[in-house]
Parts: sequence; structure tokens; C-alpha cells
Amino acid sequence: MRQDQRDRVTAATIVNEAGADELADIFWKFGGEERSRQIARAVARERETHPFQTTRQLAGLIEKISPRAGRKSIRRRRFFRRCGWR
Repeated sequence: MRQDQRDRVTAATIVNEAGADELADIFWKFGGEERSRQIARAVARERETHPFQTTRQLAGLIEKISPRAGRKSIRRRRFFRRCGWR
């Protein structure tokens, strides 16, 4: 879960260690995600029992909390593209 393979800090490190407020700010600033606070709180709850190791795990969580079932894959793709994560 990293954009630049040379970078020592991975997205997984950020997702698993940053506070919910910091994650929400990241999702808002870099992803333009309107529901950044809700996603950040869900990430914080989920990582307590299952730390994130792959973008697939994060994508699954985003799909699970997405209110528009027909648009969830679009929301997931947009989220990752805006954040620069693959």
C-alpha cells in the first residue's frame, strides 16, 4: 500500500497509526472526500481488530459504509485516485 516504492512510510503505516482526525484531514485534503470523518472513524474502529495491510481491505471498508450501493465501486476508485494510492 504505497505510491512510491522508495518511500519508507507506506499508506498502511499512515492508515494504521494516524489518529481519526488526522486521517479525516488527509482524506479531505488529498481525496476531496465529503465523508472523510465517517470513513476515518470507521478505519479507526476496524484497525483495532484488523490492521490494514492492503488497499483491498480499505476498499472493502469504504464499500461497506457507502450509502449508494450502485455507486460504491465508483466511490472507491475515486477515493484511491484522489489520495494517490493504488
